[in-house]
Amino acid sequence: MTLYAEKLLPHNIEAEEAVIGSLLIDGECIARVAPVLQPGDFYRERNQLCYDAAVALFNRDEAIDQTTLAGELARTEKLDAVGGMAYLSHLVSITPTSVHSEDYAEIVSRTSVMRKLISAAARISELGYNDTDDLEGTLRQAEDVLFAVRGSRQTRGFVPLRQIYDQYLQDRAGVVEPLSDSASPVMSGYSELDELLGGIQRSDMLILGARPSLGKSTLALNISLNAAKNGATAGVFSLEMSCEQLAMRILASEAGIDTHRLRLGLYTMAEEQRMIDAIGSLSDLPVYIDDTPYQSMIEMRSKARRLSLEQGLDLVVVDYLQLVQGQTRTFSANRVQEISEISRSLKALARDLNVALIACSQLSRLVENRPSHRPVLSDLRDSGCLSGETLITLADTGERVPIKELASSSGFGIWALNQDTCKVERSVVSNVFSTGVKPVYEMITKLGRGIRATANHKFLTINGWRRLDELVPGERIALPRALCSPQKQDMSSAELGLLGHLIGDGCTLTGHAIQYTTREPDLARVVADLASEMFGDEVNPRIVEERQWYQVYLSSTRRHTPGVRSAVVEWLDNLGVFDL
Repeated sequence: MTLYAEKLLPHNIEAEEAVIGSLLIDGECIARVAPVLQPGDFYRERNQLCYDAAVALFNRDEAIDQTTLAGELARTEKLDAVGGMAYLSHLVSITPTSVHSEDYAEIVSRTSVMRKLISAAARISELGYNDTDDLEGTLRQAEDVLFAVRGSRQTRGFVPLRQIYDQYLQDRAGVVEPLSDSASPVMSGYSELDELLGGIQRSDMLILGARPSLGKSTLALNISLNAAKNGATAGVFSLEMSCEQLAMRILASEAGIDTHRLRLGLYTMAEEQRMIDAIGSLSDLPVYIDDTPYQSMIEMRSKARRLSLEQGLDLVVVDYLQLVQGQTRTFSANRVQEISEISRSLKALARDLNVALIACSQLSRLVENRPSHRPVLSDLRDSGCLSGETLITLADTGERVPIKELASSSGFGIWALNQDTCKVERSVVSNVFSTGVKPVYEMITKLGRGIRATANHKFLTINGWRRLDELVPGERIALPRALCSPQKQDMSSAELGLLGHLIGDGCTLTGHAIQYTTREPDLARVVADLASEMFGDEVNPRIVEERQWYQVYLSSTRRHTPGVRSAVVEWLDNLGVFDL
């Protein structure tokens, strides 16, 4: 008999423990480790939980050490699952030094990729066994599976312009000679813009919005170059174009050479000399480019913080906003809320690092329909808005206020959908702003509820979030069954029910019997039962059928003398609705 040992998936527990131990020894290691590792890269679950807690602390700008990590794990009820304080102490004791945290992280990341590759191979094998006539489709699926594994490793980080140009000259067999920390604003190099803004102020975030192919990326690059020429250090997150493409654009602009001719190498000797001179001057500029596609805010924040620590940082450019990956990126996610969260995170990044930040953004086509063509905030792609008279329920008071009265305010609570729990929860508003006059459409539900909003305002459907102009009659949208209220109910449900019936179809007049009239026998029984539940044996509800009607008489069982009235009359009189 031959025994076969089960082969474990690739992993390195010692490296995983060393990563967590490094974070406990020196919390600043998270800035070097976060761009490399995700919580899912850990093989052992308790190490994954520890790292996830460390990332949560990092996102809140809180210190990371043994005490704070234990507190975060306890807050999420996971401290016992990882082994308690004893396990955290064990991690600190076995970690030789935090200096090599990046090396430990690379080991963990490499084994994680190996496991993903094994999983991808199994998936491709499954595709191969599925007998199908669509061979091209199967091959595309197999390529997508492998591409997903490779894509998880695309974290290049910042690359200085010098390195890009060195590589460019090496490729062309050329030779190139080797080659503030201030509270002042960052100057864009455009005199009128600098005069208008007083320079780009630190901790400010500017949105540079335009329709595609109108030059917003070029303008943002030129601003970063001008700032670098004035002594500022600039970091550029290019989520759309590679760093080589950006470098060639910069070089063509600086040398005065057509980009197309530069790319094909069709330049004259004079132009080549200008190009060499431009490379010499550009290579000395403190401009760093990161072209990792579809980055998350955690990755961008970690890289920016690291660049700030190592080289200093004055200006950050993000090109462009809609390509930044949200925290929970799914196809059913509300992209409007996601863009809002990304914008808030970028603003927080600018404040935390005390840098000027420019975020490029694509505009929707609504701006083209406006006579002035002047953009407003709501023209940012993936945004939508409500009409001014839309009532917003305030979570802290229960008051319903027209949204136009909340313009230019922030920091108050409203009710919003938590997509993880599918429940309506209190959420704090970051900003309410007016977008001016624009086309508004009204949607009416089958229940008679209505809302007026712009065409691009999104609603949650069974198939995810969809724009108003994409909805069709008969489609189902999500509506809250009820909204919570900070006020406590001071009337019982029976009291509310009986009062509603008597106001709607009852008689509560002096000199007339207290009664309720209906065509439906079940409603008559409901009213009689509600009265009995409220007043007990002080009333004797009687249901009398009269032709096609049912009369419910709420007769009093009290002994009526001067000053003694029916319990129902006393109740209605105290509410101020008797004899109306």
